[in-house]
Amino acid sequence: MRRLARVAPWIALVLTVISALLLPRLRLSGSLSRLFPDDPAAVALGRYVDAFGGGDVTILLVQADDPARAEAAAEALAKAVVGRPGIRTAVTHVRPPRAEGEAPDPTLLFAFADDAEQKELAQILGEGMKGRLEDTRAMLLMPGSGEVAELVKHDPLRLLQVARARARSIAATASTDESGALAADGGKARFVLVSTQGSALDSTEARRVVDSLEAAIAEVSPGHPGVRARIAGGAAIARDVERMIRRDLYLSSAISTVLVALAFVLTFRRTRALLAIGPPLLIGTLWTTAVAALLPGGITAIAMGFASVVIGVGLDTGVHVYAAVERARREQPDASDEEIALEATRAVWRPTLTAAVAAGCAFGALALSRLSALRELGLLCATGEVLTALAILAMTPRLAARLERTPHPERPLTFLVRLGEAIVGRGGRVVAFGVVAIVVALIVVGPPKPGGAIVAVKPRNLPSLAAQEDAIRLTAHEKDEVQLTVIQSGPDEQAVLARAEKLAAGLAGKGGRTVESIAPWLPSEATVRARLAARDALLVGKPSALEAALVEVGFAVEPFAPAIAHLKEPAPFSTAIVAVARLRQGPLAPLVARHVARHPKTGETLVATYVRGPKLDAAALATEVAALDRDAVVTGYPVLEGSLRAALTRDLPRVSLVALVLVILALRSVLRSAREVLVALIALLVELAIVALLVRAFGVSVHVYDALVLPVLLGITVDESMFLLHAMREGDARTALHREGRAIVTTACTTAAGFVALLGCGFPGLRDLGAVGVIGTLAGLTASLVVVPAVAGLLTTTRHVPKDAALSPE
Repeated sequence: MRRLARVAPWIALVLTVISALLLPRLRLSGSLSRLFPDDPAAVALGRYVDAFGGGDVTILLVQADDPARAEAAAEALAKAVVGRPGIRTAVTHVRPPRAEGEAPDPTLLFAFADDAEQKELAQILGEGMKGRLEDTRAMLLMPGSGEVAELVKHDPLRLLQVARARARSIAATASTDESGALAADGGKARFVLVSTQGSALDSTEARRVVDSLEAAIAEVSPGHPGVRARIAGGAAIARDVERMIRRDLYLSSAISTVLVALAFVLTFRRTRALLAIGPPLLIGTLWTTAVAALLPGGITAIAMGFASVVIGVGLDTGVHVYAAVERARREQPDASDEEIALEATRAVWRPTLTAAVAAGCAFGALALSRLSALRELGLLCATGEVLTALAILAMTPRLAARLERTPHPERPLTFLVRLGEAIVGRGGRVVAFGVVAIVVALIVVGPPKPGGAIVAVKPRNLPSLAAQEDAIRLTAHEKDEVQLTVIQSGPDEQAVLARAEKLAAGLAGKGGRTVESIAPWLPSEATVRARLAARDALLVGKPSALEAALVEVGFAVEPFAPAIAHLKEPAPFSTAIVAVARLRQGPLAPLVARHVARHPKTGETLVATYVRGPKLDAAALATEVAALDRDAVVTGYPVLEGSLRAALTRDLPRVSLVALVLVILALRSVLRSAREVLVALIALLVELAIVALLVRAFGVSVHVYDALVLPVLLGITVDESMFLLHAMREGDARTALHREGRAIVTTACTTAAGFVALLGCGFPGLRDLGAVGVIGTLAGLTASLVVVPAVAGLLTTTRHVPKDAALSPE
């Protein structure tokens, strides 16, 4: 022990240096997909967020009371953003593809025309040819028709007009009016779809894009008073989420440090003790942060709460170690600092390290969760709990021995002495009655009600997310409209596009819903080839038929030689494929990016089809989709709600059972008898009942992110019962509360202070986790101070303490 005590500070120094070197590698993950469970629908949604969030359309939502002002501002912004760092294109309209500077070839339309349009084209080229030419002649005789004369030479039948505006709604972003303008709310809301370079999942690239857009807004806004422009989309949300996580990490850590120190001073009443406990506590937190820096995907918004929890919970070891140093100094006032440090370490290393391991194991039980964010939180908190305990055991005894060179009498808290006297006197029955009352109250009011699980993953006060939600609201066809996403994926893009065409055709025109697919704009090569083959068969004999119809209507044939040439030699397959490529890279690139993406990790192609309608049934849609494509997955945030609830139903029993077993093993390793273990378990059950009542009373939302803290609380709060029972071996409740009461109150209050720091975080799930942590810690303190002495007095036999040995408050 002596040799280990000498080496421990040097080991701590080496670990600290290594941790400091690793700290710059710490990354914060702005991806919301890592907050999702691992069931198929949620995994599909996570893959969608990663793929489409990485290359998502960035949206500028422009709003004004005057539609003309909104339109002018949107057009100005579209021009202002192009050419800035990270920006490719910006569009305010959705139009069919057309090569700049080239005469249109109407036969290319067949490559993009759907079944209904194919029938319309066949009718125009057949029985409707003469009528169509008559309408064209009437149009040319109208004033101002000179602009269309050149177009008519190539397309007297006006086949290109058949290409009506598609994609009426670009899901969750914009809708098109008859002109193809991206508008909503009667033109008062305009949308600029911006195609960006790089991936929004790369924080540097996301910041570059958003900085460019913010600069463009700042430049354009002064010239358009009364207009409000906001940024939505993957890059903006990723940037804002990363900022929020960074703010939460720094702010909650600082608040936790201050609150924990304040709680310590008020309860432990040894301000100088912070000099012995604070440095190793912060060093242990630094070690844990270094472990977080090694996580390959960075820290999620939920996992970043580890710092506050580690600071609050980690102080427990320091409190017991410092109290042991004080006792050792009182018992051996003439001993050297080194002897005092060794004696204190011998006395408390086993129970404190066991308590730390128990808490760490309880946190580690979160590894069974279906949510990677909770698994990360459990890993970091478990690691932090053990590392801080080791750091404190390595450093605090020596530091405390130097600070406490003069013996001080024990100073029990007044209310604890009175509580001990009450319990020894008549408290056992009163406490038993109180426990029964708690159980009855819980039965009457019922268990806590589950809250909206999806709300827990939506951060508050994010401008980009608010803009995204406003865009969704503006483009919803009905107030209660629901949007679901069907994801199809595979290594071969053309095969996935072909599956998307079949899916869109099968889903369209049913149940009053809207199906938004890329199929009308981006046909697969197989579909293009089939359509052109049908076109070529249709055009047999049509050149001569057009010549005859032109003469019959009164046109000269020669001016329409280009149109006749198009029908004689229609655009080949290679030209059509070039047109498809222009579609992807030209004005409609944002629309394509909305529906087609490549996963940044797997490289496979994902195609998204959006289904919108009032009261859309996800289960029914999934059945319908499975009949069309068994590999397609229906997902979306409405589906995620069910996934999160299912994750809670599955995870809570597993995590609770594992945490309970680990706590029992830890208790049995420290406590001497099964009766003492039973007493501690009874206290834990009472604690959980109190938590359930208070959560119901205060209206705390119960979801997967905070409910799974309940079993973790078993490991966090069990050390209070364990130390109290250990002290009761030498006497009754008065003796135990006199000796350990102050340390127990201090550890509970500092732990609660750590959870309090989470109440100001941006993610509702993390705030609720903090609320449950505070309630649970204080409930555990109450159960330890009241239930443990009372039940132990009823179940165990303690030796008699004479009256003259009674302890009085300070």
